[in-house]
Amino acid sequence: MGMGTPRRSSWGHGGLCGPVSPSVLGMGSDPAAIDVFFVRFWPPAANNQRKAMTDDDTQLLRRYAQDQSEAAFAELVRRHLGWVYRTALRRTGGRSDLAHDVSQYVFLALAKQADALAERDQLAGWFYTTIRNAACQLMRAEARRRVHEAAAAMSLYEDVPPESWAGLRPTLDQELDRLAAKDREALILRFFEGKSFAAIGEQLSLGEDGARKRVERALDRLGAQFSRRGIVSTVAVLSGMLSAEGSAAAPAGLQATVLETALSGAGTAGSVATVALLMNATKATWTGLALLGLIGIASLSSVGFAVAEYRAMQADRSAAAAAARHFQSERDKAAATARETADFQSQAAALALKVDAARKAAEIARAKAQSAKNAALARTEKGKADALDFFSQYSEGKAALLQFFKTEAAAGDALFYRKTGLTPAQTQALVNQRANYWLDSTVLLPNSAYFTGPELPDDQLQGILGDQAFQAYKDNENSRAALDWVGTLARSAAEGGVPLSLDQDESLTAAITSNSPDYAKGAAVNPANVNWANAMAQAQQSMTPAQWAQVQPTIQMQQVMRELNAASQEGAAP
Repeated sequence: MGMGTPRRSSWGHGGLCGPVSPSVLGMGSDPAAIDVFFVRFWPPAANNQRKAMTDDDTQLLRRYAQDQSEAAFAELVRRHLGWVYRTALRRTGGRSDLAHDVSQYVFLALAKQADALAERDQLAGWFYTTIRNAACQLMRAEARRRVHEAAAAMSLYEDVPPESWAGLRPTLDQELDRLAAKDREALILRFFEGKSFAAIGEQLSLGEDGARKRVERALDRLGAQFSRRGIVSTVAVLSGMLSAEGSAAAPAGLQATVLETALSGAGTAGSVATVALLMNATKATWTGLALLGLIGIASLSSVGFAVAEYRAMQADRSAAAAAARHFQSERDKAAATARETADFQSQAAALALKVDAARKAAEIARAKAQSAKNAALARTEKGKADALDFFSQYSEGKAALLQFFKTEAAAGDALFYRKTGLTPAQTQALVNQRANYWLDSTVLLPNSAYFTGPELPDDQLQGILGDQAFQAYKDNENSRAALDWVGTLARSAAEGGVPLSLDQDESLTAAITSNSPDYAKGAAVNPANVNWANAMAQAQQSMTPAQWAQVQPTIQMQQVMRELNAASQEGAAP
C-alpha cells in the first residue's frame, strides 16, 4: 500500500493482519466498545493463503465450496496430486496418459461434489474409491479396444499375472481393495498422504497409539494377503514400498492442468475424454480392417503363386487371376481412401465438439466473473455505508483506527523517508494526510476491513514531497509487484535456512523490472507482461545453488497462480 521496502504485515487490500489489542488503540476497557471492535476488526482476511497451508482437507474444501477460493483448491491439489497420480498409474498398468486422465477426473469430481464432501471428516477414503472406480472404467474401455484389435488381427491377448516384485504394482491395488475400509484409509493417510500417527489419530478419533496399532494391523493383513499369492515379505518391506509409491511426485505440469480443468467448471473435460476414447476406438477398428486387408492380399498372392506353377498349362486361368488381383488392388485402394475420409470426418467432428465445449465453458466463465464482479461491487458499497455508520456510533473506534493508520504510515515507510531526506514537517504532513485518506475510504465487511483508496492522489503527494522525492516514490511504486515477488522468495529462502542478502534482494528486483515492458515505459510492473524466462535466468545467477533449490517450489506455485489468473481474465473477457 505504501512506499519503500514491502512490509510483511500491513493494513491494506487484504485486511488487518495480526492481532491488535483494543486497549493499545485507545478504546479503554469499555466492554461494549471492545465487543464491537472485535466483531468488526479482529477476523484477519490477509492471511487466507497462509491459512490454506494449515487448514485440514475438509476446511479447505468447505472454503472452496462456499467462497470459490481457488487458493484453497490449489492447496488440495498440491497436497494430494502426487499419490493420486501414482495410484492411478499403478491401476492403469503404468500408462501415464491414462493416469493423467484419471487424475483430472478425480479432482474434477472433487470440485463438482465439494458441497457434499465438505461435510466428511476426511477425504482419503473418497480419493481412493474414486481413483479405483475411474481407473476400472477406463481400463475396461481399454480392454474392449484391445479385444477388438485382437479380433481384427486374428490373434489372442493374454494377461500374465505378476509373478515377482517387478509386477507388483497392479497387485498392490488389488490387495488394498480387499482390505477393510478402515484399514485401507489408515494406510493411505500414513503412507500416501504422509501423515503422522498423531494426525491420523486425531482425524480418525483413535488417539496416537490407536492410530499406530491400526496401521500395524493393516500392514500385517496386507502381508498375509500377499503371502496367499506366494509373495512373502516383511512389514518393513511393505512400509518402504508404500512410502515410495506415496512420495513420488506427479509429472511436471499436471498440477496446473488439474487446477485449470477443475476450476473452469468441469464440463469440458468429460466430453473431450469421451471424444478421445471414441477416436481411439475408431482408429483401432480401422487398424483391424487394414490388417484384414493385408491378410486378404496375402491370400490372393498365395493363389497367384499357385496359378504360376501351372502357367504353361493354364495360361487363360493365369490371366484371369491377374485380372482378379488387379481388381482387388483397385478395390483395396478405394477402401483405403474411404477409411481416410471417414477418419478425417471423425477428427473434424471431434474438433467441432471441442470447439463448442470450449465456447460454452468460456461463456460460463464470463458469466461467473461478471456475477462475482457485481457481487464484489455491492459488498464494497455496503461496506462503505457500514463504515460510516460504525464511525458515527463509535467515535472511540474511529479515533483508534486513525491512530493505527498514523502508526502504520510512520513506521512502514520510515526507510523511504530517510532515503529521500524528508524533513520532520514533511514526514508528519504526509503521515497525517495518508492516515485520514485511508480512514475516509475504509470498507467494513463481516470478516475483514480494508480501504479502497490505497494512496493519496498524485497532486497531494507531489505537494508534500516535492518533485524529486515524488519521482522517487513513483519509481518505488512502479516496482511494487517486483518487490512483493522478491519478498515471497526471501521468506521461502529464510525458512530453508539460506536467507537472501540485501544485495541479492536488489538484484532479484532488477531481474523483474529489467524484463518488464510496462516498467520500461514508466508504468507499474504487470506480472502478466514480464518475460519470466529471462527473469528466472537472471534470478538464478543472483542466488547460490542451495538458495535456488529452496525457492523452486515457491517459483512453481507462483507460475501456476499466474496461469490461473491469466485463464480467469481470458474467460471474463467479452
